[in-house]
Amino acid sequence: MPLGLIVSSIDVLKLRVNTDAVKNFIQNILNIQDPDYGDFMRKANLYIVDLGEQLKETPYKDVHERIKNMQSYVQFYSNWDIQSTRDRIISDTRLIDEILSGKINCKPKNELLFTLENKLIPELKSAKLIKSKYIEKNL
Repeated sequence: MPLGLIVSSIDVLKLRVNTDAVKNFIQNILNIQDPDYGDFMRKANLYIVDLGEQLKETPYKDVHERIKNMQSYVQFYSNWDIQSTRDRIISDTRLIDEILSGKINCKPKNELLFTLENKLIPELKSAKLIKSKYIEKNL
């Protein structure tokens, strides 16, 4: 079996697992029927943490940031309205699903690191070199 087919099969399997995790998460959020926001928040937060764990190998920074953002507005910066929070969670989760399925183009985390190493760090090195030459001249 050619290597390309093996990689493609693995990628398809990962996508299926990610898609299932997102679908299960949405269903879990929709199934929360507690009338008290505190109870809703605890259950939703548990599901958000679980989703984050299931998607931790996902290379897209946007997915991880969106999950952290969901946890933040559910738990720390809430508006205390269950339905609007639920709608926002579902909306954010659908965006995550679109990122994972390739409908929205996002840069992988690795590409960001590559950009930092190749653009920012050389600039910092040259700035340090200029600074060290300035210090040597003026001492």
